Amino acid sequence: MIWPQVRQIIKEVLPTDEALMKMMKAAGAATEPADVHVSPELLEKALKYHSYMRYRILLTRLMPMMKLDIMDFVK
Repeated sequence: MIWPQVRQIIKEVLPTDEALMKMMKAAGAATEPADVHVSPELLEKALKYHSYMRYRILLTRLMPMMKLDIMDFVK
């Protein structure tokens, strides 16, 4: 199986969520939707309908097929 190996490499190589957030903030990057003037309502609509704008297979495109609500994963 390759997925356990991929997950292990990701765990070993990529920075943690906290480290990434710290780097983004240090660089002055937006880290919250409000930082780029996106309201909670617009965020919900964008996450719900974005998959119809471009044809790509993304996790967020698969979520409705798996009966998962994207908003359950937004802080």
